[in-house]
Amino acid sequence: MKQLLTLKDCVECGDCCYYYKGYLALAPRFSREEAKKIIPRLLVARENTLQISCFDDNGNITFGIPEYIDIEGVDYDPEIKMMGLQVTVQLKKPGKKIAVRRLKRKKLPENQRVSSEESISFMAENFKTKVEN
Repeated sequence: MKQLLTLKDCVECGDCCYYYKGYLALAPRFSREEAKKIIPRLLVARENTLQISCFDDNGNITFGIPEYIDIEGVDYDPEIKMMGLQVTVQLKKPGKKIAVRRLKRKKLPENQRVSSEESISFMAENFKTKVEN
């Protein structure tokens, strides 16, 4: 897992930190191997259960963690106090680049999009996640 950044570090690095409505926001990106290690730890904070509304039709899975101390292996820091966080996982199929590239951009075919059903089955198979209504 990447080391938690301090406020001083966040002001210095430009690609993963930004201010949103006066609050400091972090948007770190993890490689596939790092994500496979951290996602189960984040799901334990939610008791491996997600709502159906956490999944959208573009392959995004978003859920909130009320308090960061619920994450396995994270200790309370009096400087941070109590704070929650939002987690977003983006699932993609090969070929997604044609929709986001700069030149000769094309519309992504329907079979290349990750549906919510595919996202639910992926999470159930790989992370043993239960989905509730």
